[in-house]
Amino acid sequence: LAQLPDRMRDLGKSTRSKLGLLAPAFGLDVDRVASELAQRSANAVLLEAPIRTRAGFQAALERRGAFSIDAQRRLEDIAGWLGRARELRARIRALGERWPASTSDLRRQLDSLFAPGFVAAIPEPQWPRIALYLRAIDVRLERLANKPARDEELTRQIAPYTARLTDPFHAARWLIEEWRIALFAQELRAQGAPTAAKVDAAFAPQLNAQ
Repeated sequence: LAQLPDRMRDLGKSTRSKLGLLAPAFGLDVDRVASELAQRSANAVLLEAPIRTRAGFQAALERRGAFSIDAQRRLEDIAGWLGRARELRARIRALGERWPASTSDLRRQLDSLFAPGFVAAIPEPQWPRIALYLRAIDVRLERLANKPARDEELTRQIAPYTARLTDPFHAARWLIEEWRIALFAQELRAQGAPTAAKVDAAFAPQLNAQ
């Protein structure tokens, strides 16, 4: 990356342009987002093979065009996610405190999904599913006013597990997101047939480490 100052400069400029008004609303530093984005795309494109020789290093630099394309594509994803999340936040605020358990859960879900460091932390298999997680929130909000008791019942099922997430990007978090789809927006089709037992199992490594 130090050998690609023009690419880094362009990426920083694009990030400030696309996220300058969105990032602060989520407590995000635009320059940190740009740095994490560059590192992520470098890992995916420039470092696809270990570099052990000068020739290998030069070959990686030759992929700088693909690096920029990957970074810009991911930047478009991020801008779309944050824009959608901002809209969802406004809808949640408009509900006031009529259903506090549900709205609190939704606010925490959105805030933690885009907590600082999310660009680096989202696992690659989950990257294309972030938009679906946001769509699931949309579906949930559409149904909440019609069946608030049902939503609160499902929220009680999931609350003990979300409370265990001391790190917003713990591995169990992504299984919980799939479980949310299964509970609140079944038609969007969760991956991996998520259940409470599977979420418990995902927490097991954390418990063993303690």
